[in-house]
Amino acid sequence: MVEIYDNVIGDVVCDQLIEILDSKIESSEATPIVKSWKGGLDVDIFDQFELEQYSEISDYLTSIVKSVGGNYLEKYDPKQFLPTKVELEQFRVKRYEPNEQMFPWHIDNGNLRHSKRFLSFLFYLNDNEAGTEFEDFTVEAKKGRVVVFPPLWMFPHQGTMPTKTPKYIMSTYYHYAESD
Repeated sequence: MVEIYDNVIGDVVCDQLIEILDSKIESSEATPIVKSWKGGLDVDIFDQFELEQYSEISDYLTSIVKSVGGNYLEKYDPKQFLPTKVELEQFRVKRYEPNEQMFPWHIDNGNLRHSKRFLSFLFYLNDNEAGTEFEDFTVEAKKGRVVVFPPLWMFPHQGTMPTKTPKYIMSTYYHYAESD
């Protein structure tokens, strides 16, 4: 139930997202989410004040998630047990520094705060030797690729540590909607 879709985001948009994140980091606008693990900077890429400025990119990304998510659900939920009305979590972009940062083994809805998540979307914004490791296989980090999977305990994964260049990823999730 882990699906890989290649060439989903164009190179120009990947480069723009990296540029936005790097400029926030350099200008100290980025507030890292502090964790006890060796995680990278984890930034809500479009905060509420920037949505208008970046609406074209945000709309583009939302349409990609809807398309890829629709394909995934059509394949794995033919009887439509999962909701047809969904909410999309804020897009987050992360940068992992070589030989310093990684995201260890985890699941994407391992607590009450994240229990609304029912589908994970992990986008790679650059090619990198450090991919994402699942229990039985590793997904290579290729620019424009998205990995879609349930965020549940059956799909533990870790982001491996880059050794040569920073690794950039973006994530979002489908949530159960508050009401139908």
